[in-house]
Amino acid sequence: MNPKKSFYQWRLRVPSNCVVKLVVTSLHVVASESCASHRLSAYDFLLPLQNKIITRWCGSGAWTPPVIRLTSSSNVMLLTFSLDHREERNILKAHFQAIPKIVCGGHYISWNGSLSSPYYPSYYPPNIDCSWIIRAPSPAYKLSLKILAMQIQEKSPGSSKCDKDWLEIDGVRYCKDISESGRNREYGYSVAINFHSDELVTHRGFYIEYRAFSHTDRKCTLKGANRNHF
Repeated sequence: MNPKKSFYQWRLRVPSNCVVKLVVTSLHVVASESCASHRLSAYDFLLPLQNKIITRWCGSGAWTPPVIRLTSSSNVMLLTFSLDHREERNILKAHFQAIPKIVCGGHYISWNGSLSSPYYPSYYPPNIDCSWIIRAPSPAYKLSLKILAMQIQEKSPGSSKCDKDWLEIDGVRYCKDISESGRNREYGYSVAINFHSDELVTHRGFYIEYRAFSHTDRKCTLKGANRNHF
């Protein structure tokens, strides 16, 4: 980087049928008390509009690679980096690529499987809505869901409900990390899952595994285990 410059910006553009994936592999800035002089921001637009911020990092220190993976909702992204030009130890290394635009959601009939937010473990794009329906292959079976990872934007301060991004499972919305005891839940033969993100600030998203089960199968397994034991 040019030590005489204190502000950089990069306008990233890929083909219209793709989205931008940005990977920051190294970031190190000299300690500063001013967030205004040390800030990395990514926007879901080619202009630095506040309502288009995908993420913003402000502070000092170093990130270890891979630092962060961001995804745009369209074929453009703006990256800005401000720093103290008096310091020569500021380092930013990143690369971007065009990746296919995916359509999230679907209808699955399966004994087991997994689903996740778009582009997981990269940050999910802003301004998306996904809907899934999962069904067990037989009405005699139920579904067990396990949330292995969840990191999404939390609700507004003072809000009584998830009003920004949310994961909704069987009508219940989640917008913050779930305790270990609440990550495993049982549902009926069918379960609906919805995911929503607003226009700004994204995170890594979620990853869920599911499987169909029957309490009758569990009883048979338990009896068989008891017979083998004796």
